[in-house]
Amino acid sequence: MTAVARARFCRSDWLALGLEHLAAGGPEALTIDRLAAAAGRSKGSFYHHFADQPGFIAALLDYWTETHTARVIDGANAGLGDGSRRSALDDLVGRLDPRVEIGIRRLAAVDTQARTAAKAVDQARMAYLAQLNAEDLCIDAGRAQQIAEFDYAAYVGAQFLFGDDPISWQQKGAAMLAQSEAVRAAYATAREKEPGPCIKSISGTGSLRR
Repeated sequence: MTAVARARFCRSDWLALGLEHLAAGGPEALTIDRLAAAAGRSKGSFYHHFADQPGFIAALLDYWTETHTARVIDGANAGLGDGSRRSALDDLVGRLDPRVEIGIRRLAAVDTQARTAAKAVDQARMAYLAQLNAEDLCIDAGRAQQIAEFDYAAYVGAQFLFGDDPISWQQKGAAMLAQSEAVRAAYATAREKEPGPCIKSISGTGSLRR
């Protein structure tokens, strides 16, 4: 990790290292001893930023929520002006390491606060997808939610099936995007036959940020 070479190992460095270890080794890799050894720092340096391991886990979950969801949604919304929010979202999500997501799911299986955080993130992601579907396709909230749940379930499942192989992940990801686009195109075509008002509204990520 490049941050190890820095003269100062700050709080965000510990958190970034935590996600790397979680992705590579699962929850078992998040012990203070293993993190300190990987950072090349004393445990005292760790305790300077975090009260204990549960405190570190809580901060790690907040960091994951911010970097893997809140900032992604913000980045997608930045494409609002040229109507490219969906393509911006697909691009940003495609850059995320699926092993981190798998690690979070594994952590959620054994840690209550991780399970709560993962559920909140899942709900926020699906809500944003549903919002995009409703606005871009001008369909009702129920159908927009159904498409969002289908897309998201496929995304999460694909992470476990193909996430450990970067090449396969890229190929399967492209195929899933094409399938999702085909579904949305079908709804858009149907919508053109039933014109009517379509209300646009943009939601932020305030509910994800403490």
